[in-house]
Amino acid sequence: MRRNERGAALVLAVVALAILLPIALVLWRNVFTWQNQATAFKEAVRREGILRNAFERVAERLRAGALPLAVDEAERLTLPEIAEPLTLEITRQPDAVVTLDGDVLRGAQTRGLDLARLGVDSRGAMVYQYRKVEIYLVEAESRGASVVPSVRVLGVLGRDPDGRVLTLGVRCDRGYD
Repeated sequence: MRRNERGAALVLAVVALAILLPIALVLWRNVFTWQNQATAFKEAVRREGILRNAFERVAERLRAGALPLAVDEAERLTLPEIAEPLTLEITRQPDAVVTLDGDVLRGAQTRGLDLARLGVDSRGAMVYQYRKVEIYLVEAESRGASVVPSVRVLGVLGRDPDGRVLTLGVRCDRGYD
């Protein structure tokens, strides 16, 4: 190989590296960004599971009668069985009356109702026409650090006069900060 051919090959190799290096750096940065996003998502989903578990623990305590709250009273709870740092607050809302048809009555609508009145449901069984339900709002939160988003679970529990506790709704918010 002649001397000028070796010089041309060197220049061609340097030009190729100059073109490929920025592309490689962009791909490298994207890979790390995607990896961080996947890690943050995985951590948020893990913490959501922990918060949903905490919500179920509150429901268990309600079933056991361990949360004697008056209307508009709130209590912050710590659950020693969950080692994760989280904020858990339960608030007793005003009671509601549920009709046999599934309508929810509140306030003035409930005056004069006979809560002992029986009706017939769609299967032909005798059931109460009206049921008074205690309503509890549960807020569980886990704050995120750096790239991991904060996670919050909001849920509503209802307890009927027989002590049955029902989940009326649950919502999870991730990255709400």
